[in-house]
Parts: sequence; C-alpha cells; structure tokens
Amino acid sequence: MRRTIPLLALALLTSAVSAQTPVTGRDLENLPIVNPHAGPIVRDTTSALPLRSVREEAALTPAFRRDLATGTLVFRSRTGDVGGVQEPVFVVDGVRRLGGPMGTGTTSLLGATVAPFGAVGRVDALGGFVPASIGEAGGGIVRVTTEAGAERFGGRVEGLSSEATDAYGSSLASATARAPFGRVGGVSITGEAARRGDAVPSAGRSLRLSDAAVDLLQTSPQSVFVTDPTGATRSVPFPADAALTAAAAGRPFTQTDLIAALGLAPGSQVGSTQSALGAAALADVERVRAQDDPLRDLALSGQALFFLPAQGRLRLGGQVGRREMAATAPTPAEAFGRRFANRGGLYAQTSDRAGAFAAVDGAMLPGGVEASLRASVETTGSVLHPAAFSSAIEDALLYGDIDGVAGVVAQRYFTLAGTRYLQLYGSDGGARPADRPVTGFAQPGAQASLYDRQSASSTQVAGSLGRTVGANRIEIGGEVELQTFRRITLDGRRLAAFVADGDGGQGTAGFPNGVTRYDQLDFEVLRPVVQTYGYSFNGLGRTSSEDVDGYFVDQNGRRANTDVAPFRPLTAAGYLRDVVRVGPATIDAGLRIERYDARATTLFDPYAPTPILRAGDVQNAPTGIGDDFAVYQTFSPNGGQTVGFRDREGRFYDVAGNLSTTEAIIRDLRGSPVSLPDAPRSDAYAKTEASIRLQPRVQVTVQATPTVAVSGYAARLSRRPDPSLYVPFAAYEELTGATVLPGNAALTPEDVRAAGLGVDVQATPLLSVGVHGFTRQTRGLPALRQFAGGFPSYVGVAGDGGRNETGIDLTARLARTRGVTVAAGYTLAFATDLDVQLGGTAFGPVVLGSQPSAGDTRHALDLAVDARVPAGRLRGLGAGVVVAAQSGRPYRALAPNTGFSVFDPFTSNVADVARLPWTSQVDLRLDYRFGAGPVGVTAFVWAENVLGTRNVLAVYRATGEPDADGFPATPAGQSVLTAAGDRLLYEAYTGGPVNVGGVQSTDAPFVYGGPRQIRVGLVLGR
Repeated sequence: MRRTIPLLALALLTSAVSAQTPVTGRDLENLPIVNPHAGPIVRDTTSALPLRSVREEAALTPAFRRDLATGTLVFRSRTGDVGGVQEPVFVVDGVRRLGGPMGTGTTSLLGATVAPFGAVGRVDALGGFVPASIGEAGGGIVRVTTEAGAERFGGRVEGLSSEATDAYGSSLASATARAPFGRVGGVSITGEAARRGDAVPSAGRSLRLSDAAVDLLQTSPQSVFVTDPTGATRSVPFPADAALTAAAAGRPFTQTDLIAALGLAPGSQVGSTQSALGAAALADVERVRAQDDPLRDLALSGQALFFLPAQGRLRLGGQVGRREMAATAPTPAEAFGRRFANRGGLYAQTSDRAGAFAAVDGAMLPGGVEASLRASVETTGSVLHPAAFSSAIEDALLYGDIDGVAGVVAQRYFTLAGTRYLQLYGSDGGARPADRPVTGFAQPGAQASLYDRQSASSTQVAGSLGRTVGANRIEIGGEVELQTFRRITLDGRRLAAFVADGDGGQGTAGFPNGVTRYDQLDFEVLRPVVQTYGYSFNGLGRTSSEDVDGYFVDQNGRRANTDVAPFRPLTAAGYLRDVVRVGPATIDAGLRIERYDARATTLFDPYAPTPILRAGDVQNAPTGIGDDFAVYQTFSPNGGQTVGFRDREGRFYDVAGNLSTTEAIIRDLRGSPVSLPDAPRSDAYAKTEASIRLQPRVQVTVQATPTVAVSGYAARLSRRPDPSLYVPFAAYEELTGATVLPGNAALTPEDVRAAGLGVDVQATPLLSVGVHGFTRQTRGLPALRQFAGGFPSYVGVAGDGGRNETGIDLTARLARTRGVTVAAGYTLAFATDLDVQLGGTAFGPVVLGSQPSAGDTRHALDLAVDARVPAGRLRGLGAGVVVAAQSGRPYRALAPNTGFSVFDPFTSNVADVARLPWTSQVDLRLDYRFGAGPVGVTAFVWAENVLGTRNVLAVYRATGEPDADGFPATPAGQSVLTAAGDRLLYEAYTGGPVNVGGVQSTDAPFVYGGPRQIRVGLVLGR
C-alpha cells in the first residue's frame, strides 16, 4: 500500500488560534497537523477498514507505503539499499525499537513484530517534519502508543481463520484484559498467537512433486538407462538398496548385479546413472497455490499505569515475543529450489524478543516545570539451523556426517566405474548432492549445513524538562542509547571429518585421532568455516574485548587472542525545542545535536588491509601531501622509485603533489603501495571517529482564513548505519581481489535534508482538500564500490551514495456523513540515485550523473471508503475498502544470455530504462455488530487482494516477463535443456513463486505479490 492519506486521522484543518495562546505540555502531542507527512492515526474501533497490523495503520499516511512483496513499511521511494530494505524506526511507548529478526522482513497476521495489535491505542506516522525531540528520523518515524490502564474492567477477544476459505492457512487468536487499580491507576495485558501455513504467499502458482514422487526420490535418487533386447530404451530407478547391501557385505555391485536386481530380461543393457529428479518431475507434478512454509508468532504485552502526585504518571510495561519459521532456507530461492525434492524443509529459524520500560510523564516540578524520564532495555535474538538438528551450535559437528540423519539419502548415490557401481558420497565432510544443478533445484538428499546466530540489545535512557513561558512552550531534553550486536555464522559441512567415529577422524591440535566433542575443535580448524564477532571463535561463549595484534599470526605462527568484540555503537543526543502560537501561526522550532560513535575497529585506510608505507615515513614529500597518505612506488628488490601518493578517500596525486588519477599512477607508472611486513597489524586499523551533527528543524503552520491553512517545514535529519553492514576487523584477514565484503568502512550516519510546503482548504463543511510539495536530499547512503589501488583490490561498501526525492501530494477527505467517509490521494514523486565516483577531487566525490532509483514509483493513487449503517434493520453492518495502485519501478533491460549455462550472466548491452507493470490491490472487510448481553459481538469477513490481482514485482531483464527469461529459446538453452524433464524443471525454476534469477532479473525477492486471502472471524468486546 502506497502513501494512502490518513483515513482515521484528525481533521486536516484546525480552527484559528487566538494571539498569544500559551502552549502546554499536553498540546505537544496534539499540535495542529496540516502536513500529511506527519499525520496521527487515532485508531477508531468503529471502523470497518481492513487493517490488522501497525504497519498497515502507518501505511495509511502519504509518508509511507507498504511494500507488496514483503509487507514491510517503506518510506517513500526508499528501497534497494545495500544491506536490504530498512523500515522506518518504530517507537513504542517512547522506546526506540531494535530492528532485526523480529523487526523487519516477512510480515504476518500478528502485529507482534512491532507491538501486539490488540494493545495498540494510537499510531503516529512522521515522515516529513519531525520535531527536534525525536532522533533517528532519516527514514521516517512510526510512533506507537499502547493502551495503559482502564477506568473500568473490560477486555476484548478476537479470533479469525482462513482454513476453510483459502489455501494459505492463516489463523489468529488475540485477547486483551484491562482492570483499574481504583483511583490509583490500571493495568492492561494483551496476548496474541498467529499461524500461517504459507509464510509469504504468492499470487503465482508453482510446480510441486507429489508426496509419492518425493518418497521414491528419497529411496532411489538416481535413475539408470535400460535397453531391452528389442532395442527399446527407458529410464528406471536405480536399486540403491541392493547396491548398499552389497557394499555392506564387501562385495562389488556390477552391471550384472544391477540387471538381476531390476529383474531385466536376458540380453538387456544398462548404462550410467543420472539424477532421477527430471524423470520424477515429468511423471508426477502438480500446480499448487501455497507452499508448505509455516510461520508461528506468539506475543505477550503488559502495561501498568499509576497516577502520581503533581499530575505525573508512572508507566511500567514490557513485551515478549517469539517467531518460529519451519521448512525455510536462508534465501527465498533456496526455500523453493531445495524443497522441490526435499520435503519437510531443510532449515528452521527461531526469533525471540523481550523488553521492558519504565517512564514518568507529566510530573510537575516547582516553578511550573514539567518533567519526563524514561528508561528501557530490549533484547532480540535469532537462530537459523538445519531442521534435522537442534538449535545448539554443538550439533554442527554432525552436519556433514554421512552416516547421520542428514546423510541417509546421500549414501544412496552411486557412480559407474568400469563395470562396477561405487558409492558416490561415502565419507564425512565430502561432497554432497548438488545444491545448484542446471535446473536450479537441489538434488534429493541435499544437506543443510548453515548455522547462523544473531543477538542484539538496546539500553536507553531519556529525559526532558518543559515549561510554558508566555506564548512559548520550551522543552529541553536528551537521550543516550547503547546497542550491542553479536553474530556467528558457521558452515559445518566439513566438520564431521574431524570426528573420531567409525569413519575414522582427521587429526587436529591435541587430538591426533580426531575429536569426540565440538568444543575440542581448535581455532585453525574452525577459522575457514566460521565468521563471528561478539562470540568466541566456536560460538560457545561471548566476548567483550579484542586485540588486533593478538588476533593475527605472529612471527612464530601463533595467535595470542582470538576474541573479536561485539559491535557496540553509542548514540547520545540533546535538543532544545520551542513551540509558540502567535496569532494564526504555530511555530515549532528546535535544534537537535546528535553524536554517533560506532566504537568499532576498522581499516585506517579502506584501501590497505595491511600496514603500508606512508608519506610521513619518507623524506621530501611534496607540500599538501598528508602524513597519512599512502606512498606508491615501482617494484624493485632494492627499493622502488616513488611515483605518486593516495589519500584515504581514494584520490591519487603525482610526485609533485598534483591531483592525478588511479590509472595514471597504477597502470601507466606501475606504482603500487609498499607493504611493511614487520609492522604490527594494528598499524592498519583504527577506531572509528565519532560524528556530531547539528540538526535545525522548523515548521510553521498559518491559519490564513477560517477555511485555508498553509504550512511549511525545513528539517535536517539523520539515520545511523544499518548494523547488518558491520564487518569486524577479522574479516580482512583473508581479503582477496575476488572478495565482496559488504561492510560499511565509514560507519557514519546518513544525512537527510527535507523541506515541504502545503495548502489545505476546507472546500465545504464536509470536504477538505490539500496540496503538498516535498523534497528530500539524502547523503551517506551505503553503496557498493570497487576499492582499487591497494593490495588487493576488493568490492566493499562506502557511505557515499546519494538520493534526491521530490514530489507532490494531492489529498481529499470527505468527512463521515450518513455513515460514510471517503479519502483519496494521488502522489507524483521522482527519486534519483546519484552515481558517485569514489575518490573524486580534493573537494569531495565527483557526481558523474544520476539515474532513477530502484524504488522510484512515479505515480501512486489511493482510495479508501469506510461505511457503516447508522440506523434501521441493518444497523451494525459495516464495510471498508482500501484501494491502492502504483506505477512500476524502473530497471535496466539487458540483452539475452548467449552463454552455455543458465547461470552465465546476461550480456552487458544495456537498453533504455524500462519499467515494471503497474500494481494494484483491493482489500475489503465486511462486518456486523450486535449485542450479546453485556458483551458486544462483531462477526467479520476480511479479504486481502479481493480481486485476486497477480501483481508483477520482478521480471527477467531480457524479456520483461515475470516467468520466462528467454534462455530456452537460445541455441545454448536448446542444447542444455534437451530432456523433457529438465525442460519442465527449468520452467518451474524460472516461473517459481520467488525470484531466483540473480543478475538476470530485477531486484525483488518475489516475482508476484500476495494472492487473494479471505479470513472469517469474531470479536467479543469493544
């Protein structure tokens, strides 16, 4: 859903304000809102609109849109950033929420990824002007306020299900209870549980092998060609049981044995084995709507409210949640491609969240000073592991065990050697059935071996003091947040080879005959298969510090310290805000000062992962060359000649100190940096420098006439780096020229400068319309760059990307009359990414040009109708409709693949920029409310994408089609895809429910958007 105007918002226009009206602290949360990019959505329990999550609520403002592929909330055109899509920052009850496993990504019925939806009382979406009191606003802010306390006992119970109405198996149960503490306060508790049979349903159908075919593939994953005495040739399952029996008895299994095991007629001939997947697919496949990919969510939220003396309020609250995803894989492509011949899924993921907060609001101090104080702590964590094993990292020792539970099918592969059939996979840690055969599907018995554990925590303390002075409401405050991130990723396929079992064991330090426990593996064994920070090298403990020189191998070949510290960025901010009403004008002005310190060890010079000669170490360096500039010399055993210098931003200079080019110094003059092998490795690293940003912000709202309001704003905002881009110093140990290291060397916040101007008119007592223009400039976006000029050159992330956005919003709202309210909006927006040359000039990077952003959605139209029968026999009947239509995003069309393999990249012949098709979606809800004693009852039907529109979200660049890449029509494709089974599998691969095209396709995780989904439910309570 794309930037729909607020349907449940307060009126866009406010009455004229008398001169010198004082502003109180209570007013700060309810200032007149005429800017549609800062619209509050006050939840209306009488609405029939089809909303079931905080993200859907927030998507009803022009500032945001809901990504139809993932369900995540995206600010304007913002998508496709390195590191993945970043949602706006969610602030729940004043606490800035962590992102991560339960904060972004796949949506579900349950709102627990932000807050249990049954507990939500109000949602504020801030996308244009954001007051100085709020930080982390570069990508937008969504503020959620949960209900606290109650004046009387009450509650609400809700249940819904789609088990009988669609193929996707959605169900939800939610309960909320509220109780007062007399006149002291109250308490509110909400619990929710939800399940989806298909975690991310797609409007496209996909091929699936029948259960019988999968069972046969597990027993006989290969087939063999048989020629009978008449010359007829056919393919039959290879008798793996007979071959295994012979191997266990120590007997060879020959072609003669094969003929006997198959019961073939005398004179029959047999050939070599091949995968049985193609034959099985040709024989027994079906088209299915839904994948067997269940997702479960649980959440519990509670809050207590106490009234304090002097008008203060004390709120105590907390939340716990868990998400479980079974039958999944690290990427959508693997989830589809691997499960085709491997029923039950290969991976499982569990994500947990817990948090608590305490807040004192509105406490009046002497002198009319209003004080607020808030403290909170939150933790999140996730574990991805093979479904055949537990979530314990110690199980990684057995991931590659050929005799274990994951190797049963792998043992049943045989290869012809002469006249004998030998076991193809017979040892621990060896090769396994291919993950990526030509058709893109994993072979039967493919083993999962990836283990990934992540954890994050946040501790926040914030406070403010406010006082009304004349017509001014002055507020001063500050906040501090400490975050801690840890991660360990392990590919355990080869570890089973070190186990001393019946297969023998590969020796390691201290255990020459192999190990018996995971914790006996030493660092050198695990280093090639483990990437970690914040955890010990084997993941069995946590680390808090690091020693760069101790980590790297010394002159004796030893490491003194293998610990790598967690990523612990620290953010501190202070602000001054003044809100004043002067006549018909309301002015909200403020200054925010933010300090962000990544506190990370990173390369001192992103072009030099090892110590090199610097200009400060040589004599006669020209004027203007800094001591930290790299020295480039020609190669000579006795010392080369200096031919140039390079600064840490990638700009090159000649020997006279004049600005030069990379090619002139490296290619023409054959210069290269001079390595210092005897220098400490720590000379190549340094702690990141803290950044301090001044952020002035101002918004002016003028009630020009009783029916016309004019508003304008200008603000400087920022957003801290995405923590998923963090790369620890240890990752540079084996850096090569082929390495893609998607880490942000700069680790500096993004900088946003936003401005807007708008007019709102009360055309009639019932109709209001608005016109609002906006512009945003974002700098410091992460972008992949080639770091050329060091040894080696590699691809990494630099924070020099830029984006410009501009547009106009047209909105209209018909106030409720005769039970009906209507809202409509149209947005015309342009988003361009800057093409920046890394290095550039002494005055900064060079902007080579601009191109449409990957998320540039030019046109967005929205319509919403909420209707309720106010009287008569049908009183209590309601209907809500939300309609959204968006123009397609741009992509570069490429010429067809002429290579021999489907995985060869398409040619670099780039056509003009093309665009994806328009997308649209209609959501509908019908409900009927009636009384049942003291408890109100609402029965409803809720349909998403009620028209069943197949929204195309990704296409293949050569054809512009979502499910055909053009390869089968090429001579190479006709040669490779000769067998009918291979052709069928290939078409399933290119037309599957997820975008598996890689560089051949546009950037989206799914080919099609969501399908029609219909849920039926009941609500007890009000």
